[in-house]
Amino acid sequence: MVNKTGWESVIEALKTENVEYVYGLVGGGIDFWDELDKDGSMKPIHVRHEASATFMAYAHGRLTGEPGIVFTSPGPGAAYMFPGFLEAWSACIPMISPAPCPPLAHDGKGVLQEADMIGAFKTVTKWSFKVPVVENIPWAMQRAFSLAVNGRPGPVYLEIPMDVGPQKKDMPEYKPSVRPLKTRGDHNKINEAVNLILKSERPVIVAGGGVILSRAFNELKEFSEYLGIPVATTASGRGSIPEDHPLSIGLTGLYRTKIGKEFYQSADLVISIGSQFEELETQAWKMYPHNAKFLEINIDSFEMGRNIMPDVAVVGDAKLILADLLCGIKEKLAHGRLDSDRVKNLIKAKKDYESLIDEECTDLSKPTKTRKVIRALSKLFGNNTILCNENGMSDLWSYMCPYYKVLDVNDCIPPAEQTAMGLGVVGAIAAKMLLPEKNVLCVSGDGAFQMFMKEMPTAVQYGAPVTWAIMNNGALNWSKYVQKYWFGGPVATDFIVAPDYVKIAEANKCYGERIENPNDVEQAIENALQANKEGIPAALDFVIDPEDRSEFFEEYHRLGFGSPK
Repeated sequence: MVNKTGWESVIEALKTENVEYVYGLVGGGIDFWDELDKDGSMKPIHVRHEASATFMAYAHGRLTGEPGIVFTSPGPGAAYMFPGFLEAWSACIPMISPAPCPPLAHDGKGVLQEADMIGAFKTVTKWSFKVPVVENIPWAMQRAFSLAVNGRPGPVYLEIPMDVGPQKKDMPEYKPSVRPLKTRGDHNKINEAVNLILKSERPVIVAGGGVILSRAFNELKEFSEYLGIPVATTASGRGSIPEDHPLSIGLTGLYRTKIGKEFYQSADLVISIGSQFEELETQAWKMYPHNAKFLEINIDSFEMGRNIMPDVAVVGDAKLILADLLCGIKEKLAHGRLDSDRVKNLIKAKKDYESLIDEECTDLSKPTKTRKVIRALSKLFGNNTILCNENGMSDLWSYMCPYYKVLDVNDCIPPAEQTAMGLGVVGAIAAKMLLPEKNVLCVSGDGAFQMFMKEMPTAVQYGAPVTWAIMNNGALNWSKYVQKYWFGGPVATDFIVAPDYVKIAEANKCYGERIENPNDVEQAIENALQANKEGIPAALDFVIDPEDRSEFFEEYHRLGFGSPK
């Protein structure tokens, strides 16, 4: 037993769990920051807004599989964390906030910043708990770390009252949480799945975020190669397989392109691995291969049959299940199918399609086509680049392969179904701090960038030279599209007064450049890369054609909303 304060116990827990960064904004709970400084083993990251801290923690959890740690103030500070927690809950990203709250002694009296944040966060966390006594802090921290990463990962919100944290009591030495715990699939279900796969002639894999979370990259590659199965990914599953791999067919649903559509729609078996089969990846649940069988693999039994009833369902960790499936298949199938006619046809189709895309992206008309910018970003940033996505109409081009290709596993940070604007803008900073050897590119619309360009000095302060590629169409263009084509005309979507991103970048000690001529696109990207090499973040303001839309973007809306009025 050691005599220590509650905040010392929190620091001990974080240190024992090998936490490197704490993302936050100083306010309430000053004692915590003081103890963090005294310890010196972890680096506090001071952001300009509490939501930014959670977006950085989100990126941290996505890239490392370890919980991102957030610490902010009570009341509004906690409330500002909600968007990041909501996104982490949707994406199954581990995150922990041991947050301060008003003194327990004044609970219910209307003390400064008192609010039922436990009740609010219960809706978007695996566990939301107020620690009533200082002796419970080690237990609460152990449980928080265990819950955040085991089973279906997700965020945890703890409250430590400001009259509990400073208390000093004899407490035991902190013991690390038990993690990770992995679950294998039921043996009988594995056998059923093997038989279903071997009976199929045109299977397709849909790799979701569960592949990322389980780090099943090698298993997915070996499984798909042995059977010669094309692999599509959801937005959350992007980075499961390099998109220059012969079997990669890009993304599903809203984000698909010609090759992906052809091979997906012709499938007689869909193998879903760690996906929720949500609205955007299924074209509002209206796109599914006709009469195709469905094999569903997920760590969470709650997801089974949620949107499509599976013919076979296997509950467990994606990495272990894929290994078991391949073992069972090899017992019955002596030779792999990577050299099958179907694979050869896929490789040829992709090559022909990529040539068409390259020709398409030579368009030098003004305003610059977004697809041209995205293709150039993909080619010039290339390997060893983490792509951080936003989710507007123009930046959607960065989801579409081969306009942009994620070339290395786990090198993509997308938002989940909540699509919180600004997540990519800020998440890019955390990505660069965590993996400084990689290039980090954020593709953002001007709407999302305006919301969180306040974190540009944060990138400078912490030596995170990222590139923000701003697709500037002067509006919230997705909303504008829906209003214009379905409801008669746009309302309150245009930025009549637009900021000068170059001056803002320069004022924040970043490199800035505005690109209006399509002939200048490649040189501007080279300039940004050079600035990054010199340790300087860069903001590229691409003035793009607001009418440059993917045919599948329009198809998605026709299916979802019907014909325009």
